[in-house]
Amino acid sequence: MSSGSKHLVGKNILLNGLKNYTFGAFCSIYRNQKNDVLNNYYLSYVLKSNLYRDKLSGLSMGANINNLKSSDLEIMKIPLPPLEEQKRIVAKLDNLFAKIDKAIALHQKNIDEADIFMASVLNDVFVELEEKYSSKTVYELCTKITDGTHSTPKYIDSGIPFLSVKNISQGVISFDDTKFISIEEHNLLSKRCNVEKNDILYTKVGTTGIAKVVDTDIEFSIFVSIALLKPKKDLISSMYFQHILNSPNCYEQSQSRTRGVANRNLVLNDIKQIFFPLPPLKTQQKVVAYLDEISNKMEKIKQIQKEKMQSLKAL
Repeated sequence: MSSGSKHLVGKNILLNGLKNYTFGAFCSIYRNQKNDVLNNYYLSYVLKSNLYRDKLSGLSMGANINNLKSSDLEIMKIPLPPLEEQKRIVAKLDNLFAKIDKAIALHQKNIDEADIFMASVLNDVFVELEEKYSSKTVYELCTKITDGTHSTPKYIDSGIPFLSVKNISQGVISFDDTKFISIEEHNLLSKRCNVEKNDILYTKVGTTGIAKVVDTDIEFSIFVSIALLKPKKDLISSMYFQHILNSPNCYEQSQSRTRGVANRNLVLNDIKQIFFPLPPLKTQQKVVAYLDEISNKMEKIKQIQKEKMQSLKAL
């Protein structure tokens, strides 16, 4: 009935098989007492329809908190065919949604298999390199290893982006849904943790063990949940660093060192101890070219599957 996010106002669910329950102050409950006139499953579908959502958008009011009033819902009209027709509509929709869900699951399986294939390729490359070249630790290959600020900065409406794990957890640097800090605070934080192009960002809290090369000229600061690795350019290329840290072997090393259950985390010393084979720079470049080619093909496959999934969800 009330929420700071307007899209949440009016969300509903059919309660099935619950014997003892209660609900919060920002929620409301509707109990159908005319089962001979209105089918609960039919009503559930109506309350998820655009017809209903469009009516709600004109009813919810408030600047910060969007509210619905019970009196508004009580007079809202819905289409009401005969009971048998309601049941026929429910059966039809149940069947269609089951087919859509099955198709979505198949596309998701294709995405998962593309990820599994890429991980397998990375693992094969790691094993082959391990047989030919000696290994080095992250500590040996960086001029600097640090993390973002340990204190929560003062956020403002616009300014310098302030990134956390959620902004790189998908393997790309995303500025969507980010917070901002002032240029003055950014400059202060940069004295300790100055992020530059071709540095490596590495997730260390929550979703741990994901590496991403800084491939943007946009200035930003990072939270303590992200580690910053500055590679020794005469020893290792940034892209090779990213690929090898994301390989199953290095990922397993990071997970074996991760502490905690609910709030999993890596400390900087754990990250420093991760090791992997280090071929000459020319060989690294060939490895990167090979992995990029396969990665690009897998990303195209995944993108097609995601587009089909979005179409199915819209349907």
